Amino acid sequence: MDYAIEDNKLKVTKEVTNQEVQTFSYGDLIKQKEAIQKSLDDFTTARNTEIDEVNSLIAKCVELGLAE
Repeated sequence: MDYAIEDNKLKVTKEVTNQEVQTFSYGDLIKQKEAIQKSLDDFTTARNTEIDEVNSLIAKCVELGLAE
């Protein structure tokens, strides 16, 4: 990757079969990072809730003598 500064923005050139050039403002990158982190946190919270539910069902099976 090549980096340059253009109009107070970071310009990134990636080497791929087709050359792709994108520009990013610092503020937009911060917003993007925050959105990705929120999505990750929401996903993790949802999966943890599912794991807790399954664990409680497993415990109930053990309590009732249904464990193999």
